[in-house]
Amino acid sequence: MPFRIVKIPIRDVKLGMIVIKTEQPNVEFKEFGIPITSLTNIEALKSKKNEHVYIWKEDVDVSKPNPTIVSLIQTGYTGISHKVELNQNLTSDNYKYSNKILQEVIKIIEHSKAIFVESLASIRKLDRKNTVGNFSKAIENVIFIVRKYPYIMMDIHRYKTIGTVDDIHAINVMAISLTLAHELKLNTTSLITIAMAALLHDIGNTRIPERLLKKVNDFTDEEFTVMRKHPEWGENILSRHLFIPEEVTAIVGLHHERLDGSGYPSRSHGNFISKEALIVGLAEDFDNMVSGGAVCSYNIIHGTEAIKRLYANAGKKFPATDVKTLIKIVGIYPLESLVKLSDGSVAIVCEANQTTPIKPRVISYGVDAKNKAKFIDLSKTDVTISSPITDNIYGIETSIVMKNYLNARLKSDTK
Repeated sequence: MPFRIVKIPIRDVKLGMIVIKTEQPNVEFKEFGIPITSLTNIEALKSKKNEHVYIWKEDVDVSKPNPTIVSLIQTGYTGISHKVELNQNLTSDNYKYSNKILQEVIKIIEHSKAIFVESLASIRKLDRKNTVGNFSKAIENVIFIVRKYPYIMMDIHRYKTIGTVDDIHAINVMAISLTLAHELKLNTTSLITIAMAALLHDIGNTRIPERLLKKVNDFTDEEFTVMRKHPEWGENILSRHLFIPEEVTAIVGLHHERLDGSGYPSRSHGNFISKEALIVGLAEDFDNMVSGGAVCSYNIIHGTEAIKRLYANAGKKFPATDVKTLIKIVGIYPLESLVKLSDGSVAIVCEANQTTPIKPRVISYGVDAKNKAKFIDLSKTDVTISSPITDNIYGIETSIVMKNYLNARLKSDTK
């Protein structure tokens, strides 16, 4: 794997290294889990009287092509339309991260996704072999990316290249949960727990009849009672059959509980729900609304409407700080949102803009979506978003456009 945790003498700690933990427990260090930026902080770490520390170490040059990983990236690239061309006048500085970094990260993420998909398939069959080991290796890589490029996961988490609908939902929830947890400054141990719980949160669905999972109409009271059992079934499966760590299974059992007691299956409330479980629950709630999740694709709503619903529940179902942080991460107009611009153009939001959230980067198709697609950074123009488009009558496949947009960026540094 590209990254691993290694133990080094504390005298060898240098700027830019990412320290995960020390030999002694309960040691405080303000830059745990992120690249060290200050010599003063290194000296403070050395004063803690630890002889060794544990750091992230890069094992391979991820900028070099890996045939196995490249083939995984290309999986699912069929039926693509709506070609996207980047403005050649744009330099890498116009992005939050360079195209080369994106190339490297895509390789790592797609390789990790392949491991997640394989491991999830084994877990659904109650196969214990290498389950935790495989997950842990891939999760370490993903967390490294989240720590180093915190917003990059949000840009590519909907880059749907491999896996079933259930797999995609699980990986989406993991990406959103990790980015949110990082922004909320949770430690690396919590991030590892959250990542595994997010990937496994719906494993209890394996005990729900398939006819219910595929149902596209509203559930009866009896059917909804069955559906609400999946958190406790998931906790039971993971703890009794697969021996997943208790801190992970607890989140799986609680991910549908809410602060105000309106959740299920136990109507827990307030401090009875862990912060980690609320983070996973919030991430899943958002993905269910904008992507349909694994079982409610008929209830998909526009990203802007999802933001409004989340905001309405701030401090009620979820902690207000968590909700506001998620809105900051995804932007007022989430990725893949179809919007109308002030000049009459139809556009797709392709990148959030953290400094000016009301003016994201978009792919515009011109008035009535009749022109050739082009990339526009709204923060550098007088054009604004006038309204979200909730009824896609233009035949634009937004997810395919996003794939092409990322493909364009992946290729732009190799021409």
